[in-house]
Amino acid sequence: MLLIWFGLLFVWNELVFVIYAFDKRKAIKKKRRISERKLLVITVLFGGFGALLAAKKYHHKTRKWYFVITWYTSILLTLLVTYIFMK
Repeated sequence: MLLIWFGLLFVWNELVFVIYAFDKRKAIKKKRRISERKLLVITVLFGGFGALLAAKKYHHKTRKWYFVITWYTSILLTLLVTYIFMK
């Protein structure tokens, strides 16, 4: 069961990474973007690792304090749920 959990987390965080990168590309091209609310929701739903990695790589949303808090809170939530699964 734990292996499935890690697999799902990996795939989900890859997807979140790609979505953040896609939004950054749209920002550069000044095109219609993904809403901040949607980005925050996918991050809260165990996507903190992917979001944080994309933010660091693409310098995307790094100045918005509520994104930074959401990334780290989501990572802590993911670690907590993983710990609970391990018991």
